[in-house]
Amino acid sequence: MKNISIDDGREAITINGDPERVIYIQPSDFNIKIRAQEAQKNIQEYIKKTKNIKPKTVADCIIFLDEADKECRKQINLIFNYDVSTPVFGACSPLMPLSNGKVYVEAFLEAIVPELEKISKKATLSIERRIAKHSGKYDK
Repeated sequence: MKNISIDDGREAITINGDPERVIYIQPSDFNIKIRAQEAQKNIQEYIKKTKNIKPKTVADCIIFLDEADKECRKQINLIFNYDVSTPVFGACSPLMPLSNGKVYVEAFLEAIVPELEKISKKATLSIERRIAKHSGKYDK
């Protein structure tokens, strides 16, 4: 099979250093920060809204957890416009409690949002330099 390689500028980020768990960020997608902040807010609201729900049966509990899992994965995937939930969470629930008292999805967002900001800032500087280079000749 033939392959072509196109440098689309995406940056790869591994999850916990695992080369099998990679997500890609498009630095020139300036709306990614906005989507990340919106998803973070939506997930926090969902967690607050559902914190006091007490399923009465095991079946109700399974349904509740499945719905919560799907909602968290949906919000994370919306940030990147593709399925990043699979490499990020794998078969684990995004609501899995971690040893630091946070749930998995909270820890991921706290780790990825600063990375998104760094990557976005780098892309902005690159674009500004390119614009300055090409517009400089017209400033005379």
